[in-house]
Amino acid sequence: MQLWQASLILAATGTLVSALPASTTPLTSRYTECSANTQWYVCAKNNFAGCCSVDPCDMQEGCPDGKQPPQTCVPGSKTVIYAPEMHAVENGQVQPGIEKDFVISKSGSTFHDQQMKFKVPSYADYCSLGWSVPAAHERSFTVGGNGKVDISLVGQDGTLVDHLGMGNFESWPDSKGAHDHSVTSTPCQEELNFKLSLDHKGIDGRILLVQNSNTGWYVTYNVTC
Repeated sequence: MQLWQASLILAATGTLVSALPASTTPLTSRYTECSANTQWYVCAKNNFAGCCSVDPCDMQEGCPDGKQPPQTCVPGSKTVIYAPEMHAVENGQVQPGIEKDFVISKSGSTFHDQQMKFKVPSYADYCSLGWSVPAAHERSFTVGGNGKVDISLVGQDGTLVDHLGMGNFESWPDSKGAHDHSVTSTPCQEELNFKLSLDHKGIDGRILLVQNSNTGWYVTYNVTC
């Protein structure tokens, strides 16, 4: 009778050890390594093995301890997109080469315009267009003569859909501090294209603004939660 009981105990012990992952660390030391308020778990469903404050065996991602909570939509949060894709427009034709900086000019009847493209998430709402620059020692920004910029929304077929307004860049290079300018708003689309040209009624001029991840034209959008 005693021999039969001993055999059952050994068989049960062997089953328990074989169910745990192979390791040179004894089972007893694994239990003692768990911190206060946690226990050692070995889960077949999600292959989790370790210490946890709750039973993780029915959780798809395993033990939740130490993981970041899921991000939630924050009402009123605003996202800013800088560094649009710029294309030169010569004689009314959009050029294929991609540019980075904002450079337009007017000399008599000759215009060097640009088309500007932003890619916006499909869930974006309340889009607006603006531009900003950091302090003078952190930027490359010049305006000579005419600095008034006509802004038009361009449709997917390349035609001008709407004249959105005008941005005035004149005199702003003389301002040494950082400054930000909201110019206009527009319905959000996954691809927003704008045509930029100097005011046809104004004098000759040229604008150069080197753009990067915090300088130049930008689009902002909100998300409806």
